[in-house]
Amino acid sequence: MIVEQSKQIIAEVNKAFIGKNDIIEKILMTIYAGGHVLLEDCPGVGKTTLALAFSKVLGLSCKRIQFTTDTLPSDITGFTMFNRETNSFEYRDGAANCQLLLADEINRTSPKTQSALLEVMERHPEVYLKLVGVLDESGMEPVQNRIEKLPFMDWRQLPGVIAGLDINLMPLENTLFHCCKSENKWTEAALVKVPSVMSRNREMEYVIENGKDGWMCTTKEEWVSALESLVTDEKARKAMGEAAHQKVMEHYLTENTGKDAMEELLCSESYTK
Repeated sequence: MIVEQSKQIIAEVNKAFIGKNDIIEKILMTIYAGGHVLLEDCPGVGKTTLALAFSKVLGLSCKRIQFTTDTLPSDITGFTMFNRETNSFEYRDGAANCQLLLADEINRTSPKTQSALLEVMERHPEVYLKLVGVLDESGMEPVQNRIEKLPFMDWRQLPGVIAGLDINLMPLENTLFHCCKSENKWTEAALVKVPSVMSRNREMEYVIENGKDGWMCTTKEEWVSALESLVTDEKARKAMGEAAHQKVMEHYLTENTGKDAMEELLCSESYTK
């Protein structure tokens, strides 16, 4: 009986995840044993699809949590909070309160950009990626023939390289170091009217009007949506590049920032006494 059921389960999962029967069988055995599975592979090869397929075929409740640097234990196990309206404590479920938990990207801290980029490049064969400097391109094997690596170069050469691009990518962590640099990377592209898609951090939130002069992204879905909107619409790329250029010219040239700094200094308390 269990053999026939297993064959039916494998056949159904194979409709969504094709070509790796040995993996499907091992996962099914692990589920029967009540164990855990660690799937390690390149981004975009169907690990999430496989987990979701099993949950649907077996009728299991399924939740997904994407591990990032700000993931808390309470996000996984749940937490208790006080409800003022009922004057009582209430328990809020965490991601682990289900029959099948998909803990995505557990071994990486910032994979969203790479995963989104791979998805968009696989969908659009006309898209090429240029990498400047020493950058890790592991996981991008499916589109390796469309990646061009450029060496470190004099900063005076960068505007010419950036001007030849359609989209400037800025995957950054939300750290003090990256916040200090991120505005410069957006400015470099804006000066040559190239739109930027970037990680959201506290520094860029002061600069960018999201969706107008740049795209700030937090989740993989936001990265995919932003990239899709610019890859598929030349007018949108030009409009965002022009808006970014206008903002830089009006607010971020040294002659303008110098005036602002001088006004701030001369209007300060020490100078008005």
